[in-house]
Amino acid sequence: MGLEGHYHWLLQLPIAVGVLTLLVDIVISQHLPVVATLRSMSILLQGTWFIQMGLTLWTPSLLPKGCSMAHGMDEKTVRCVSEKALMQAKALANLQFSWHVAGIVVFTAVLFATLSTVMPKQQAKYLHLDGSEEDSFEGEDSPGAVFKIEEEDVEHGGRSPSDGSQGSVELQVFDGIDLER
Repeated sequence: MGLEGHYHWLLQLPIAVGVLTLLVDIVISQHLPVVATLRSMSILLQGTWFIQMGLTLWTPSLLPKGCSMAHGMDEKTVRCVSEKALMQAKALANLQFSWHVAGIVVFTAVLFATLSTVMPKQQAKYLHLDGSEEDSFEGEDSPGAVFKIEEEDVEHGGRSPSDGSQGSVELQVFDGIDLER
């Protein structure tokens, strides 16, 4: 397999994770943020590992000790002088890959922590609608009915709000829609 083959074998790991997370996302009907995060991390790892491969395998001064660029007929390959040099070069590749994985995990954790403090929390809110105080009902031919619910009926158990404001929430109910032509 050689050193180049080992680097490409390590590249297959994030590719496999990316394909697996894509399949999980397709099979599961609901969108899971964990799956999307793992897929993004695997894509980022592919990119950084491509850069690492290019620097290590194509820059002669960055080749591992005991390995050199061998020129063939139509190709250049990395050859190591002994089995021991090849094993050391593969161990260095494993160490580099582990550092890439660890760096991406730390980067993702820091990014998540930063964004969770900067971004406001999304909460469901009731919107108060300005308009008439009367309940409204659209005609029989309309697709639904619109009801107004007074704020004091819902949130304060029949009491007026403490700040003295009056508000209402509009609820629209749709009947079945006839889609036949």
